[in-house]
Amino acid sequence: MTNGTMKDTVTYKDSKGDGTNVSIDSLILNSSNSYSVEIKVYNDTKNPIMIVSNEIEEEANFHRFHYTFTSNSGTPSLTTVITDLDTKSPPQPLGLKFNLATGSGIGKGNFKLVLRHFGEGAEKTTNPADGDSDILIEFPVRVK
Repeated sequence: MTNGTMKDTVTYKDSKGDGTNVSIDSLILNSSNSYSVEIKVYNDTKNPIMIVSNEIEEEANFHRFHYTFTSNSGTPSLTTVITDLDTKSPPQPLGLKFNLATGSGIGKGNFKLVLRHFGEGAEKTTNPADGDSDILIEFPVRVK
């Protein structure tokens, strides 16, 4: 995640791969700021480590990331604009890359990332409830 002057990495790690041993970083963001974000997905339960984001990009026509923010204290706001597209006609958002902007309010909340998979014959849509969930992560957020 970059905002022109700083670069930061935020990590979600599930060392067993089954959701029972999770460590997760918080997103610490400045209010009234914008960030360029790139998602990298790894499977480090494999040897060698598998770079899953490459596979997601190769199968972009069958995947879509969705991002939502829920505030739980204060008045923070976050908006996202996906900047990478699949190869469909017309092209549709993929979501491995996006711009994130914070509003002027400060506080805390949760940033939810969901990767949806659309199998063969299933129409890729912009509805976050459509398709099968491949990844679902909620990052704690503090906007200062």
